[in-house]
Amino acid sequence: MKLKLPLVVLISTLVLITSGCSIKVGGGQQAANLNDGGIWKSVNKGDVWAQKTLIANASGRALSFGGFDLYTIARDPADRNAMYISAINEGMLFTYDGGESWQRVGVLGRVIPRAITVDPVDHCTIYTAIDNKLYKSLDCARSWNIMYTDNDLNAKVNGLALDQKNTKVVYLATSRGDILKSLDGGASWTAIYRLKNGKFLKIFVSPESSRLLLAASDGRGLYRSKDEGATWESLEKNLKDFKDSNGFQALVFSHSSSSTVFLATKYGLLKSHDSGDSWTKIELLTADDKATINALAVSPKNDQEIYYVTGTTFYKTADGGKSWTTKKLPSTRAGWFLDIDPADTNVIYMGVRALAAR
Repeated sequence: MKLKLPLVVLISTLVLITSGCSIKVGGGQQAANLNDGGIWKSVNKGDVWAQKTLIANASGRALSFGGFDLYTIARDPADRNAMYISAINEGMLFTYDGGESWQRVGVLGRVIPRAITVDPVDHCTIYTAIDNKLYKSLDCARSWNIMYTDNDLNAKVNGLALDQKNTKVVYLATSRGDILKSLDGGASWTAIYRLKNGKFLKIFVSPESSRLLLAASDGRGLYRSKDEGATWESLEKNLKDFKDSNGFQALVFSHSSSSTVFLATKYGLLKSHDSGDSWTKIELLTADDKATINALAVSPKNDQEIYYVTGTTFYKTADGGKSWTTKKLPSTRAGWFLDIDPADTNVIYMGVRALAAR
């Protein structure tokens, strides 16, 4: 059973959050017109959004992280209402009630967790990548141990992924161009691939076939392994027909087909039915060179339902891209990540950030 941290019963009203007053959170003063950051939630597939930035506070004061710029999100695979998010220079927060209230992971400090993942079997086991280190918690974020440290202080652990079939297997992708693998939950590591003169941004393990891994580089396109990281190949030739496809933006594996992948690049939006051997273009409303996709999501129940977000607009299609509808973002900030509730796919979460944020 997951031993969750106790949520505080709030006795203040929420007027403070939505009034014209400034709210001091985490040492920073945020004016009311700057409080449209944080995370937003829709219960009708993006038609209407509500800001969800209430911080549970033992003093009874209603606090908000509506002034924060967010970086990433991770969902507990076993609990649809449990999520972890990172805020730029403000650390990690978590919710156990679908975003209705949040708590801070104070022990990590005001850092930028670049990646977070939750063990789908042992739900109190959480990993996060911060600067040149990987941290691991075995007690639902109460305490953390450093499991990996890059000897280059300027290096960043950018990517983090677990094998969903064998959660002792952990992968890291670094700004030095290394892909690392652990077979024992992070106790020991092996460098399984090294990119010359480049850096990795993300690493992904197929949720349906753990043999398939994809790693996104900065300007060098995608790299693929079909044997759990033993060998790697560049997919640059496979994507050569799509200009600027080496400019990675986002990637999503289908949950209905182990070989289907959705890829957002500076070219636009692409789809592969064969694990990256070949790609087809998904038509967008905007011209390819104008479609700056910041985040991408695909319904875990229906590959035809695709969502993406830019600096100003939320896009969705229910027919695989034949037609799209758009909504202006509820925030003055750019959409930065999207997450769909796996049980109720009407529910979508969106994190936002100022484009000037680090």
